[in-house]
Amino acid sequence: YVANDAIDRVGLPAERVRIVPCGIADPGAAFDAQRLRELLGQFGLDDHPFIIYPAITYPHKNHATLVAAFARIAEKHDGVRLVFTGGAGSSDSVIQSTIEAYGLDSKVIRTGRVPEADLDLLYRAATMMAFPSLYEGFGLPVLEAMSRGCPVVASDAGSLPEVAGDAAEFVDPIDVAGWANALGALIEDSARRTVLARSGFDRVTQFAWSVSAQSLLSVYRENR
Repeated sequence: YVANDAIDRVGLPAERVRIVPCGIADPGAAFDAQRLRELLGQFGLDDHPFIIYPAITYPHKNHATLVAAFARIAEKHDGVRLVFTGGAGSSDSVIQSTIEAYGLDSKVIRTGRVPEADLDLLYRAATMMAFPSLYEGFGLPVLEAMSRGCPVVASDAGSLPEVAGDAAEFVDPIDVAGWANALGALIEDSARRTVLARSGFDRVTQFAWSVSAQSLLSVYRENR
């Protein structure tokens, strides 16, 4: 996606462009159950399934669409929570106002920035990750979630379909009903979540740092 953008918008000659995928580290199998219990208690998530969206509240991250979709989900699934991790961006006040307008103050949990180790645990505990971004040059959080066994529902915009492949569900980023339907269906379908989690593990292997290193080495050898 980014390569095509560079060719179309910048005018780079296609024959000179090579793609080296971003890598993602293996998170390992370490799991701090005590810390997870503390986190779930801290954020009021004990016994609540939750959808996680890790993103700073910038306009293109499209939090408002997800809040609107979640309002529909919450009508049927009262116990489900929506968790926003990440710091405050330029749309923060708008997002908070949207949450309040839908009366979701107690159901949309805003953690702010969390340490990487805590985010790792939240990925592992989440029912799924939603990623409704309007534009991504890559979309690393999608692979981070997959590497922790977290099913992913992502926007079909930008690079996300290319990165996630067949290991995620895709929705038009501005289709509120589409997001509500996709997320709601996945909440009710544990078998599908298992399939997505397994597919995610397979997908992540294509983005190992060793793969990136070999791709970059090939470019060097081609141009030495």
